Amino acid sequence: MPINPRELYGKDIPFPVAIGYANEITLPHYLSSFTINFASIDPLNNRNIMYAYKLDGLEDAWIQADANSRHANYSALQPGTYTFQVKACTEKGNWSQINSVLITVVPPWWRTIWFRFGLSLFVALAITGFVFYRFSSLRKVNKMLEQQVQIRTESLFHKNEILNEKQLVIEMKNQQLKEVLNSKDQLISVLAHDFKNPLNGILGISTLLHKESDNSKYEKFRKYTSTLLNSVNALITQMMTVLDWVQSEDAKLQASPVEINLEVLLDDAISLETSNATRKKITITTHTDYSSNALVDPRMASMVFRNILSNAIKFTEQNGTIIVFIQELENTIDTTFIDSGIGMSNELINTILSRNEAVFSSYGTENEKGTGLGLRICKSFLEKNSRNAHNY
Repeated sequence: MPINPRELYGKDIPFPVAIGYANEITLPHYLSSFTINFASIDPLNNRNIMYAYKLDGLEDAWIQADANSRHANYSALQPGTYTFQVKACTEKGNWSQINSVLITVVPPWWRTIWFRFGLSLFVALAITGFVFYRFSSLRKVNKMLEQQVQIRTESLFHKNEILNEKQLVIEMKNQQLKEVLNSKDQLISVLAHDFKNPLNGILGISTLLHKESDNSKYEKFRKYTSTLLNSVNALITQMMTVLDWVQSEDAKLQASPVEINLEVLLDDAISLETSNATRKKITITTHTDYSSNALVDPRMASMVFRNILSNAIKFTEQNGTIIVFIQELENTIDTTFIDSGIGMSNELINTILSRNEAVFSSYGTENEKGTGLGLRICKSFLEKNSRNAHNY
């Protein structure tokens, strides 16, 4: 029974091959649609013969065909290997031997195993190349960052060395400054201590001379003694102010508060300033209204009282008055100084307190020169005692 593939894509292709001699057909993927004709080798009984065929790999059951439909049509077979089988049945019901032909549909090149292997190899190489490129880029970036970090580190190290050198210079300057300040404080303290007693002696003698000059008939003598007494008083006042200022600037000096009667401290301060007040004929009166002692450092409070009285006398005219009130107000003791002098504006006070050095403030009523040290001394000692001062 010859098997002839007669049509490919609807076109006749003569391909008469005896099944015994050609048992395999290979087709490219674009010729996967074809028709197979088959016929019995018995031409006399050809019309009464029945056929059965199937294409293994595509069909599982036999397909029946009569003498008028001796062909099998297949369209768009997938690439692969198929076996076309056919057999014939005579009128007596005897089936012939199965004849077969192997049909191979070759896949397109992009579906071959070699292409897939090559594509997989290409993808693997591409991924490997990309990974290698990324690692190479990262290594370059890391190397660049390491260089930048090294440069930055060297720069910081150099700057740190410069800062250390500057710090060393600053420490040396600070040490020198401390030594100078200590020498200055010691010098002022020694001078103030060594001059205090001689000046007090001169003050006593000047006071006696001034009293004796009242009975003298020589006007110039009275004038000279008055000038001498004023000069000695001014010198003592300046010396005490400088000594107080040195102590107020000492950061190591801490307040040692104790309970004490403020009137005692006030009386001591008034006694020290009595000669200056008497010279300008200034009356100092006190008014007290309290029952409790104050918790302050006696020495610092005494310096504050003395400096306030000294400034009040300096800026009060002849025959003026100074009134001091000490009164208890809600668990605090308030001390108020009121004078008939010219006073100072708040602007001038703020200017004096904002400076760290002595500055000219204004002249007193008898051209006494003011430096503002007394006011800063009061502020410093009050702060050390956690107290406040107000100007009205």
